[in-house]
Amino acid sequence: MCTFKWFITGLAVILMGCAGTRPVQESAGFNFDYQGHTYHIRSIIPKSMVGYNLLFLRKGDSVVRSAIDKDQNGRIDELTAGDWTMDQAQAVYQAGLEAARSRRVYYQIPLNRVYRTVDGKNEYILQTYSLAVGEIYNKLQVINKWMRQNQVVVLDFDADGLLNAFEDGKGSLNQYQQTYESILERGLREGFIVKTSAGKYEVAARR
Repeated sequence: MCTFKWFITGLAVILMGCAGTRPVQESAGFNFDYQGHTYHIRSIIPKSMVGYNLLFLRKGDSVVRSAIDKDQNGRIDELTAGDWTMDQAQAVYQAGLEAARSRRVYYQIPLNRVYRTVDGKNEYILQTYSLAVGEIYNKLQVINKWMRQNQVVVLDFDADGLLNAFEDGKGSLNQYQQTYESILERGLREGFIVKTSAGKYEVAARR
C-alpha cells in the first residue's frame, strides 16, 4: 500500500529539481469549472517540506471562497474564507483533482517519511509531515490485516508522542496511545524513527 501526496503542475513553466522530475517551487495553478463557477487550485511545493494546495473562488479581485489541503493528501483540512462547509469544499476539491487528472496536470508523489510495522492482527502506517504551513505532525493508520481497511486514523499534532485526535474512526485515545508508544519505541530501536533534541518523534526520511 503506497502513500501519496497530490499536487497540480499547472499549465505554465514549473521549476524542477536537479533530477528534472520534481517541482520545487510554486506551480502556475489550475482552473476548473464546478456548478457554474470557475475555481482555482494552486500547489505550493517547497524543497524540504510537505507542500500544500490552495482551493479558491474569485469574483473580480476578491476571493469569496477558499480552503487548504495542508499536506497535499487530497483532503481539505481547513476553510479559510467564505460561507461554505467542509463537505462542500471537499466536493469542489475532488472535482478539481479529477479534472486535473483528466488533463494530465496532476501528479502523485510517494511520501518518503513512512514507517510500517505489523502485529498479529493489524498493520500500522506511521507518517511524519513537515508542513510548509504549520508544525510537524504524525499520522498513524491502523489497518486490519484481514479486512484490508482502516480501522482508525489518529493524529499527534505536535509529534511529541501524545495522540490528540481521531481523523477517521472512533474509540479511546488512551487505547491507541499505548499502541502508538509501542510503535515509536520499535521504530527507534530499528532506526526508522528519530527523536529530535526538541523532543519530537519523526519518521526518518528515506531517499
